[in-house]
Amino acid sequence: MSSKFQSRGILAAFAFALMLLVFGVLVDFGYTKPRLDEMRRLEAERNSLLTRINELADRNSESNALARSLSRDKLEDIFDEVDGLEPVAYVGQILSATPLTRLEMTTTGTVGAGRLHRTEISLRVLGRYSHMVDFVRSLETGRRLVTVDAMIIEQVMGTRDLEGRLNLSIYDPTVRR
Repeated sequence: MSSKFQSRGILAAFAFALMLLVFGVLVDFGYTKPRLDEMRRLEAERNSLLTRINELADRNSESNALARSLSRDKLEDIFDEVDGLEPVAYVGQILSATPLTRLEMTTTGTVGAGRLHRTEISLRVLGRYSHMVDFVRSLETGRRLVTVDAMIIEQVMGTRDLEGRLNLSIYDPTVRR
């Protein structure tokens, strides 16, 4: 009889071990696997956020470099000097201080560029070469960051005047105080 009890005991131990194994697998699938999936999701989110932080740090570095090139501590300091005019009005103000005649001025809109927004302006003017040079110089040395992206100057038939076509970009900080 003792061998029957030993066989039953071994069988019971084996059944108990099998139940523990099944229970462990169920716990793993029911408890551990969702936690591991959550950890993987959080790690992917962390990596995405680290990438975003690096991108923002690069933009901040570029903004700081631009501010230094403009002899400013911060790019936002430019607004302390900007007179609050919209970009088109700013160009119009500089143009009105010259003897040039405005033929046409249009804007294609504003585009975000990091911590700046760029307003693109197309301009046609009529006048003398020296007045165009003075106008462009005023834009480049004015209180706003302006680039002349393209410029075409042509002789107007039958006159001494020149027609100038300019594509301008005006950059302003996106955060106003």
